[in-house]
Order: sequence, then C-alpha cells, then structure tokens
Amino acid sequence: MVGHIAKGLALAFLAGPWTEGELVARGRSALGIGSRGRARWLRHLVRRTLLEYPAAPVDRDDELAAAIAEDRGLRGATWRPGGPPRMRRWLIPKATMVPVEGAPAGFRVVPFPSPGELASALGLRAEELGWFADESRMNARAADAKLSHYHHRWVAKARGGWRLLEAPKPRLKRIQRWLLDNVLSAIPPSDVAHGFVAGRGVRTFVAPHVGRAVLVRIDLADFFASVSRARVAALFRRVGYPRRVAAALAGLCTAPTPERVLAEHPRAGVDLAQRFLMNARLRDAHLPQGAPTSPALSNLAAWRLDRRLAALAAGFGATMTRYADDLAFSGDQAFGRSLRFFFARVGAIALEEGFRVNHRKTRVMRHGRRQALCGVVVNDTANLPRRERDRLRATLFNVARFGLESQNRDGRPDFRRHLEGRVAWAAALNPGVGRRLRDLMRG
Repeated sequence: MVGHIAKGLALAFLAGPWTEGELVARGRSALGIGSRGRARWLRHLVRRTLLEYPAAPVDRDDELAAAIAEDRGLRGATWRPGGPPRMRRWLIPKATMVPVEGAPAGFRVVPFPSPGELASALGLRAEELGWFADESRMNARAADAKLSHYHHRWVAKARGGWRLLEAPKPRLKRIQRWLLDNVLSAIPPSDVAHGFVAGRGVRTFVAPHVGRAVLVRIDLADFFASVSRARVAALFRRVGYPRRVAAALAGLCTAPTPERVLAEHPRAGVDLAQRFLMNARLRDAHLPQGAPTSPALSNLAAWRLDRRLAALAAGFGATMTRYADDLAFSGDQAFGRSLRFFFARVGAIALEEGFRVNHRKTRVMRHGRRQALCGVVVNDTANLPRRERDRLRATLFNVARFGLESQNRDGRPDFRRHLEGRVAWAAALNPGVGRRLRDLMRG
C-alpha cells in the first residue's frame, strides 16, 4: 500500500513546478486527507523531497516514488482507523522524449514518446509489442523451440571452442531491420569503430597501422554476449527515449538463451571454465549473434570503451582502432617497451566497461615478422598475404590458358563474379597489385 501512496505523491510532484504549499495541498488530495486533517509529516516529506529534487526529474517517476516510499515521515505516519487510505486519483504526466545533452549537430532519432506509439510505428498491437520485447522472459523459459523468437545453432570456432548463432525468426527479424534502418542508423558510433559502420571497413581498420614498428592485436571475449539488456536500455535512454520505450526497444533487440540450448553447449575441446563463463553471459538477456541490430548496438555499447582505450593509446604514443571484437594498437619502439603495463591497463578498462580480454588471443607483432590484421598484411603497405596473392595470380593465369570452368573446383555457380570480387578486394588494399591482377583477368 505504501508503494501505491508513494506513486500517487510522485505523480503529484511530476505534474508541474509547485511551491511547498501547493504540493502539500496536492498531497492531501492524492491521499484523501481533508483540509482539517492533521498531516504534519506530509509537510516535512514535501520539504525533504524538494531538497532532494529541486526540479521534477524527467522520466524518473519510479525513482521518485521509491524515494518517497522510503521516507521516514510516510512510513511513520499515523493513519485513521481502517489503515492507509486508497489513492483517489492518478495524475499521470504526458510521456515525452527526453532532451539529449551534448548531442552533436544534426543528431536526431525517430521520436517514440510512448510504447503505444512505438507499437504503431512497428505495425504491432500493444500486446504484440510486449510479446516480442519479452520483458518477462517467457521465451527463455519456453520448453518448446516453436515458442522462441530465435533459432539457435552451435558452430565450432576455427581455433577451438564453440560459437552460438541466434538468428531471429522472420517477423522479429523484420522488426529489428526496421529499428536498424530508422533508429540505430541515426546514432553515431565512436571514431575508432570500423566494423559494421557505413563508409568504414577492414581497409580503414588496418590503414592507421601500416608500417608501424610494433603492432598489437587484442581480442574481446564473448563480445555480443557481454552487452546486457540493461545496458542496451540505458543506451536508448541516453539518446532520449522515455524509460518504458527504452525498455521495450531493449527487449526487441536482446534475448536470454533458453536453458535447453545452454545444455546443448558441446564439451568437446572446450575449457570447462570458459564454457561456464560463456553460458553465464548467455543466460542473461544479451545481444544475439545473428540479430540485424546487434552489430550496431555493440558499437554503441562500446563507445566509452573506445574513447578510454583510444586515450590510453595516445598516452603511450600509439594509435588504436577496433573492428567488432578485435582491438588493434600500433606504435614505435618506445610503445613496444611499455607493453607489460599497457596490457594491464587495457584489461582493467575493459573490465570496468563490462567486457573481458581474451588474453590467449593477444598477439604482439614487430616489424621484423609478418604483421597482419583481419587477414591483411600491414608491414609496409596493406596487402593480401603472399600465399593468398600467389594463389589468386595462379588461378587467373590458369583461367586465361585453360578456361574459366577448369579452375572452378568448388563448383561455384558464378565463378567469374567470385574472381572479380577477390580481385576487387586485392585492388582496394593495394591498387598496384590490383592493376596487375586485372590485367591477368582480362588476358
């Protein structure tokens, strides 16, 4: 009952800027206390609340209600026989978007002041929005896979371990693609993020590290699974969405993995401690690896991580870029001599930001040996690895001599387009190599 009373008082506070006397009068009205009734505690509660909240908190009615419910005056009040009164009226303020402080010029997201308006934009009924957002975790508890919003599949990693692919079913996938195109595309990621960002990619990711004396590659473990639903909701809150809308958006873009799927996590060739940690992350609502919205949201969730690591790298005279869960740092010999302390700081910052470094995949590559990022060699210029480049050159030479189909050993349906794509990628990395490969292809 105290909780209901506190909500009524909170809504009285939120309805507008009021003086102490006006708030006492509204509190009496909300609680059903007549003008002659003794309620000295109410005036003291109003004074304490005004000290704590000089201005009505925007979109934080539950926080204000909780503060009032814990107030010693409300809990110690003496009520007339029959117990605390029931609320007589709810003064619910109109939901609005929250102003975004410090937003860059031109930063705009599609406004959804209420869950109802979000549901209408998505072409859903209110109950359908609740079903897809799954804030009560009903889908995670469903024993039948037909009731889940995702298809689940364990896939072996090239270097050991397993990856869980969580592909949304068609209707949820359409909703997520709409959110990606109409909401997430308007929110800018950090400058050092190059994966899943329009106009950036592997080429821009590796470019700052070409020809550096020391190159370091660091991997973040369980990158998507590390981003929780609460974190995604906070992200949507930060860009201006009201609390209930942010919770619905986060529910549409995150999901907990059902226990039946976690039980199928293969044990073969897996470190059991790593398996336990991964299952623990997947058990909570997280970004599914396979949802259209997950790459963009992971970049936004890593915004603070990017800024802190970039500043750390600059302090060591190094450069930093990130492609999904791959962190790349490069610098001179002085940077190479300070790596022990640098690694410790990177690991600490990652933990503080909710991520974890996979130390077993950390690589230090000095200029005297091959330096590679995302399959691109960056020692002197960005280029394909020599073996891959020689193999492509030999294939093109044989195509010119023996015909296209003689080299289509994998039975690709459009082998010429496949070769053109490989040549285009080589040319994007190194135009000189690309010209020679194109000459071979035309010959």
